[in-house]
Amino acid sequence: LSFVEVARRLRAEISRRPSPIVTVSMGNNAHLGLWLSLVGDRSTRRIYRLSNDLDHRDRRRLSSLVRRAKAWLVARDADLVLCVSVALALHPSLARARRRRRCVVLSNGVDVARVQARADEPSLLRLPPGPPVIVAIGRLHGQKNYEALVQAIAHCRNRGTLLRLVIIGRDSGGVQTALQTLATELGVEGLLAF
Repeated sequence: LSFVEVARRLRAEISRRPSPIVTVSMGNNAHLGLWLSLVGDRSTRRIYRLSNDLDHRDRRRLSSLVRRAKAWLVARDADLVLCVSVALALHPSLARARRRRRCVVLSNGVDVARVQARADEPSLLRLPPGPPVIVAIGRLHGQKNYEALVQAIAHCRNRGTLLRLVIIGRDSGGVQTALQTLATELGVEGLLAF
């Protein structure tokens, strides 16, 4: 759905009910729809959760500008902006929200101490013995930049350190094939598994 259609549906839903006390937008692509649906309504508090890097490289420069503009717009509108990392919270697009103490970091929930404590336990992946394994979990999408991981595996191999890469996630639009092709071009296809 386009953000205009999301806004239209949200506004229609809100008009059928008492005005909500608070709204929470968890999806980066839904923020503008929420913002547009609540234009003129200052009685409803707004919380936006930002989870995407606002500067990640993109083949279309316009989309990067749009992403930063959306973040700036929702940050101006927000009663609270939840960011998944300190780096994201420090982005210039969120400066006003930071100054107004409306920007907080709510990190993705990884208990580092628990992971370190379990590091020596047998792996659920049942991989054959060999070089250390890096596991990346997430949908296979250009936004995740798995290409950088494949390139890093090749870089490490070229410097004398063998590492394996296991990517766990659903493919979206042929990304797995592109990554396999890149691994073959870099000579690390045997170090990559899906």
